[in-house]
Amino acid sequence: MEGQGEEITKSDNERREVSWDDDLPSDLIMEIVSWISPKDAPSMWSVSKKWSEALWSTSIANPCILFMSPDSRNSTRRLWFHTVLQNQPIQKWNENKIDMPLIACPLQYMSPQSVRGWICCHDKKGKSAMLNPTRGVYRMLPKVLELDACAETHFHLGYDRERRVFKVLCIISRGTRKGLRILNLRDENMHWSEVHDPSHAFESPPPSDHSAICLDGKIYLPCDYPFNRVACFDLQTEKFEIIKGIPDWIKGYDRLIKVNGSVAFIIRDTRTGTSSIWTLDTATRTWSRRYVIPPLPPHSPNTTYTCLGTIGGTNKFLLIPSTPLTEPLHMIYYDPETTDTPQKIFIDCQTSPPSRHIVASLDFLETPNFRSKLGN
Repeated sequence: MEGQGEEITKSDNERREVSWDDDLPSDLIMEIVSWISPKDAPSMWSVSKKWSEALWSTSIANPCILFMSPDSRNSTRRLWFHTVLQNQPIQKWNENKIDMPLIACPLQYMSPQSVRGWICCHDKKGKSAMLNPTRGVYRMLPKVLELDACAETHFHLGYDRERRVFKVLCIISRGTRKGLRILNLRDENMHWSEVHDPSHAFESPPPSDHSAICLDGKIYLPCDYPFNRVACFDLQTEKFEIIKGIPDWIKGYDRLIKVNGSVAFIIRDTRTGTSSIWTLDTATRTWSRRYVIPPLPPHSPNTTYTCLGTIGGTNKFLLIPSTPLTEPLHMIYYDPETTDTPQKIFIDCQTSPPSRHIVASLDFLETPNFRSKLGN
């Protein structure tokens, strides 16, 4: 099935604030929420913080691994989607697969991170959109104006949990200079506001393929390419801070990932083929090496892999090809508690992706459809 990527307007996204009593027991809230139909689920987003968190909890919603592939043959960038249920054993992934239609979106780049079912797509000239694969819609956002001819833009989607609102952070690079803008999607004027960065976190803005991580109301971004620091943008206060504590001998890391619900960075040793995972203790603001991924067997000739992080709150790592596919879609799965050798898992797709380049997102929460009872 193909979809034209229906664009939604601002009025479609406006939701009436409803006052609900949060004094009900949490288990009763979870029971009530579990009976909400998929059609009515989105209207619960703005009910209250407690009810909203219950609705989007992984015990109610259905976390998936979302595969995405842009089709460069069409100027509207047709995007292909396919998901598997990540809360099922890997032997059942192909039994519980979900195919989504192609969606036409006019922008070229898309973030591998999803935020509450939405993904940010953008170009490098100030245009961006929010895309919802499950609903088959996208919403164009206001263009960032007053850009120099040589300026490039990189966009990162986040969610302010306290105010229950989506925000988009735009990093503007002008050679050695930079600029920062923030868009509050509840702002009636839909205006990009300037963000001041006294920490000077982005003297060298990160490439767009090194995506940020949104966790607990904060966006974590790599900075100072080659990356040797991590910046944290608080979506509530709209302020930056630099997270220090990375040992001096680490001259750079490959990318930020999410590991067992925490922010982490990965360092790959090209000599040994191993990858070291360092996680952040947010309470003490310290980094420590927690995991080591052993060298990957020669699964595919001339194929390199990128670590996506771990599934949910586990230590089960997933890697996907970072070079164009030369064989059917597959992933590398590594559980340090049960195996010494990473496994290669093929994903059974009914239709082939339109491109050999694949992007994947872990912990993708669909508009809650409560299919998590499958296989239970």
